[in-house]
Amino acid sequence: MYMVRLHEARTDRDELLLNRTITTTARQLAEKLNRTLLKLKASGTSLKQILQKREDTQKEIMAELQKNKRMWDELVQLHSQLIDTREQKDQLQRTAVGCDRISGALEDALKQTALI
Repeated sequence: MYMVRLHEARTDRDELLLNRTITTTARQLAEKLNRTLLKLKASGTSLKQILQKREDTQKEIMAELQKNKRMWDELVQLHSQLIDTREQKDQLQRTAVGCDRISGALEDALKQTALI
């Protein structure tokens, strides 16, 4: 009878130890899950911030590309105006040279007329 009670005591003690071990292990796993969940939430927050920054940067890039396009269009227009202005300048210089020749010819004619 003593042996049966001893065996029952051991079984009860073993069961108690097993329950404590299971409880401790479950608690440790729950804590680990909570830590992992916190890390996951922090990672999610970081990811949202990174995605927002990426979106903001893309908007800035698109704005700069639009600005560059407007500036390029303006440059093309200014270059066209420059070419037109140079052509007008060349035409005016040719006209001025022609006027100088005519003026010189008129002076020569007036001198000859004055001599006559």
